[in-house]
Amino acid sequence: MENKSGFTPKGDLILLLPPPVEEKTAGGIVLPKSSQDREAAATRMGTVVAMGDFAVEMSEGRLEGVKVGDNVLFPRYRGDALPVNKVTYLIMRGREVLGPITETPDYMIGAAKSSLEAFGVNQPEFA
Repeated sequence: MENKSGFTPKGDLILLLPPPVEEKTAGGIVLPKSSQDREAAATRMGTVVAMGDFAVEMSEGRLEGVKVGDNVLFPRYRGDALPVNKVTYLIMRGREVLGPITETPDYMIGAAKSSLEAFGVNQPEFA
């Protein structure tokens, strides 16, 4: 995966690309911006775009074997947003990542219509 963000993480930082948030439903209904923001905040998975030199060493073993292009899971509300050319990347420390996802269902990678579909749970704080 090519890093098109213009940001190169240093030290124990990693750069992630979360899956896109849908702007329309399958039926063509445009979702309000507030709903899109809630879905983006609920995203807990991302693809590693770039890693600092010490990200694996300082991640308490959570990034062991993880390389650029792999999918990882992280807690909600982690990382700092880096919007570049209408794409929002996340910058976070390697130790904030929970671990790699090796058997990712297809619907979790860009095809999920909501956090409910992606993670199989209802998130009442976003309702």
